[in-house]
Amino acid sequence: MSNANHDAAHVDLVAFWRRLDLSDGPYVHPDDRPFFARYRPHDLSHPPLDAASYAHDTVAQDPKFTHLSLLPVPYLGNLRRADIFILMLNPGFSQIEYQVESNDDVITALRRNLAQDVEKDDYPLWYLNPQFKHHPGHRYWASHLKGVGSHRELSNRIAVVERFPYHSKEFGHTAVVRKLPSSITAKRFVREIVLPRVIRQEALLIVARGASAFGFSQHDKAPNLIVYGPGETAGAWLTDRSRGGVAIQAWIHAHPNLLGWAM
Repeated sequence: MSNANHDAAHVDLVAFWRRLDLSDGPYVHPDDRPFFARYRPHDLSHPPLDAASYAHDTVAQDPKFTHLSLLPVPYLGNLRRADIFILMLNPGFSQIEYQVESNDDVITALRRNLAQDVEKDDYPLWYLNPQFKHHPGHRYWASHLKGVGSHRELSNRIAVVERFPYHSKEFGHTAVVRKLPSSITAKRFVREIVLPRVIRQEALLIVARGASAFGFSQHDKAPNLIVYGPGETAGAWLTDRSRGGVAIQAWIHAHPNLLGWAM
C-alpha cells in the first residue's frame, strides 16, 4: 500500500475520533450512540459519574458497566510513526481513574491522544510518561512491558489499538462490538494499514487479545506476527519473559532506527 493510501486510512481513523464531542459526557462517539441505545441503554442513560458518586453507585460498580463518563481510549501511541503494534480488547477500568482523570494534565493527554497530536511528544504512548506514574494506565503498561526496554523508546515505537474503545472492568460487550462503528473502524485500520506493513516486514504486530474480533487466528503465521493463544491472552503479558516481549526486543535489536512513515 502506498504512503498516500496509508495516510488516507490513518486520517480516516483519527478523523473518526475527532468527531467526538469532548465538551461534556457521556463520551460516546455519535456513530456508536444508536448501538448503545439498543444494546446498553442503562450505560448510556446513567447519570454522570465522578470519584465521589462512583463510590456509592452499585450499578456503576458492576464489572461489565461501561464508564462513559471517562474519555474513551481507542488507541495509544503515535499511529503514524509506530512500528510495533499491539492489539487489545478494551481500556479496562480502575476506580482511581475517576480521581486521576479529573487532573487537567491527564485530561489534556487524553484529548491529545484522541486527536493524535503527539508528533512532538517525548512519550507518544503517554501512559509510559513518568509524569503520569500515578495513573493506573502507567502501572499497567509499565508492568506488562517490564524488562523489555526503556519507557521512552517503547513509547515512541509502540502503538496500541483497542477493539472496544470504552472503559469497563470486564469485557462483556460481544453483541455490541460486532456492529459498533468505532470497532469496525479500528478493525479496518488494522487490516488495511497495519497488516500490509507486517507483510512487508515494516512492522511487528502482536495480537495480545481479541484475535477473532480483529480477524486473526492462532493459525496465522508470519515472521513478525504473533497471535496469543488461550494461555497468553488472560494476562496479555509483554515482559521480557513473554513471547511478545521477546519479539519486541528482537525487533528493536534488528531495527534500531524507527521505521515509521515519513511525514
